[in-house]
Amino acid sequence: MARFISGGFALVRWGLALFIIGFTWGAPALASDWLPVTPPGLEQQFIDAASIQTLPEGTIQVRSLYQNQRQQPTQRTTYTTEYRCQERQFRDVDYNGKPGDLTWRSVEGDPLNAQTLDYVCAQGGQASPTAPATSEAKN
Repeated sequence: MARFISGGFALVRWGLALFIIGFTWGAPALASDWLPVTPPGLEQQFIDAASIQTLPEGTIQVRSLYQNQRQQPTQRTTYTTEYRCQERQFRDVDYNGKPGDLTWRSVEGDPLNAQTLDYVCAQGGQASPTAPATSEAKN
């Protein structure tokens, strides 16, 4: 009987460990239907299309998932980001559930955010000015 209990306890411990690992690593990917907004590559940006919303001040907010395959294991980071379409600016409200910087930054030189801005602004009915040719993704 003691062997069964200790074996059962081991299974519970492993199950709990797998749940925690799955929650930490897998939950962001499972929580939403992630839509790729950048081409496949070593770095890629996905959005939760259902989360796109226009805020009262005219900015567009969206949840996104960033994957960096240059790091092993693959780095996955979730963000809530706001975009100013006409100014071509963004700020991260939070990342992985932690408060973001809230500083507005230009998407120029940041191809993943530039492509995400173009997509969410079009979806939100706020066409952004044409991005320069240098904003293409380079992976």
